[in-house]
Amino acid sequence: MLSTLLYCANAVIPVFAVIGLGKLLAAKGGVGGDFFRRLNRLVYLWLIPAVLFKGIYEADIYASFDGGLVLFIASGTALTFLVSFALAKRLIRDKAKAASFCQGCFKGNYIFLAVPILENLLGGPAMGKVMMAAPFIVVVNNILAVLLFYLFGCGGEGEKGFRRVAAVALGVLKNPFILSVLIALPFPLLGLRLPAAVEKTVGYIASMSTPAALIGIGGVFMADKLKRDFKLILFSSLTKTLFSAAALTLAAALLGFRDTELAIIALAFGAPAATNSYTTALELGGDGDLAAGVVLLSTALSLITIVVLMALLMRAGLIAGA
Repeated sequence: MLSTLLYCANAVIPVFAVIGLGKLLAAKGGVGGDFFRRLNRLVYLWLIPAVLFKGIYEADIYASFDGGLVLFIASGTALTFLVSFALAKRLIRDKAKAASFCQGCFKGNYIFLAVPILENLLGGPAMGKVMMAAPFIVVVNNILAVLLFYLFGCGGEGEKGFRRVAAVALGVLKNPFILSVLIALPFPLLGLRLPAAVEKTVGYIASMSTPAALIGIGGVFMADKLKRDFKLILFSSLTKTLFSAAALTLAAALLGFRDTELAIIALAFGAPAATNSYTTALELGGDGDLAAGVVLLSTALSLITIVVLMALLMRAGLIAGA
C-alpha cells in the first residue's frame, strides 16, 4: 500500500512541477503569451501525435488483443460521454464551457499516467495487454472529443442534416490524434518496420510531448478563471476520477473481469483528465481555462482516488500485484 502511494505521488508531483515551471516562465521568464499559444499548437499538431504513433508502432497487437476488454472500455466511455453530454446540454448555457466540462468527464490520461502506474502495479509481463488497449482508448476518446465540440457548435453554427454529419466526420478524420493512429496501425498489423533513423527521430519528437504540453498549460492558465468555474471543474474532475471510475470498475468486476484486465479498466476510467484536453479545447473552440482546470484538479484528486481504488481491488483479491 505504501509503495503504491509513493509511486502515485512520484507520478503526479512532477506533473504539477512542470506546470508550475510554465507559469513561472510566463510570469518571470520573459516569455510572452504568443509563445505559449504557438507551443500548444505544436503539441496538438505534432508532439502528441508522435507519442501515439510510437506507442502503436511498438505494440504487439496480435499477441495481446482482448476483444471483451476493448468492447467494455469503449462502451463505458461512450456511456460516460452520453450521460455527461446530456447533463451539460441541460444545465450549462455556455457552449464552450459545456463542451470542456463534458470532455473532462470521459477523456483520460491513459498514456502519461495510467500506463506507468499499471507497469508498477502489474509488472512487465502484463504490459503487452496494457499497451494493446492504448490505441483503442485513444481512438474512442478523441473521436468522441471531436464529435463533442462539433455537436456543441463550438466552431460556429454547423450545417443541417447530412452536411452537419459530413462536417463531423471530416473533423474526426482531420484530427491529428486520429490521423497518427490510422497511420501507425498498419505497422504492427502487417509487421512493417521503419528505418532505424526514422524510429529514433520519432522517439525524439515523442519525448518532448509531455513536458511541452504541461509547460503550455502552465503558461496560459489563469487562476482567476479556475475560481470562477470551480464548481464545473470540481464536478467534471470528480466524475472522471471517482463517479465513473467506481461505477464502471464495479460493473467490470461483476461481469467477471479480474487481474490485468480489471486493473486496465480501473485505470482507464480512473485516470485524470488527459493532458491534451487543454490543447484540444483550445483548437476546437472550447473553454481552454476550464479544460486546464479539470486537468489540474483531476490530477490532484487522482493521487487519492487511484490509490484507494487499486488498494480496495487488491484487498478484495480482484487484482494480483506484480
